[in-house]
Amino acid sequence: MGHKVTQDYVITREIETRVSEPLKVETILADYQRLENLSIFADIRVVASPEAGGVKVTFTFKEMPTYIPFVGISYTEENGFSGGPGISSLNLMGRDMSLSATAYFGGAEQYKVAYSWPWMTGDHVSLDVFGARLSRDDTLNEF
Repeated sequence: MGHKVTQDYVITREIETRVSEPLKVETILADYQRLENLSIFADIRVVASPEAGGVKVTFTFKEMPTYIPFVGISYTEENGFSGGPGISSLNLMGRDMSLSATAYFGGAEQYKVAYSWPWMTGDHVSLDVFGARLSRDDTLNEF
């Protein structure tokens, strides 16, 4: 309950607690930790309540914002200050993929993009990509 962006399968693949199996506190704690490790939820709550013939376990989530705008700042002794806009998505398309892009202007002109998909298929087959472009004057060598 409480997720609007995150795909159901992203959550259910992390939960080993199953209906009609004996409830084990260790399994619930491990489920919680795996969900926390996704880093896409601001809050996760697990509530157990008695139900006819057993226990009902409810997971409730509060998702992180879909997109987070920010200002990037960089400083080096050679180029001084650079800064500019950036945007990050921690849960792109609700699939626990992250994408971040930043552009810096000033002492050095720099563009960065980082993409991570920690679970493309199988047992954590993942993809991480980082790209950057840096353009600056080389004052030391005068070009």
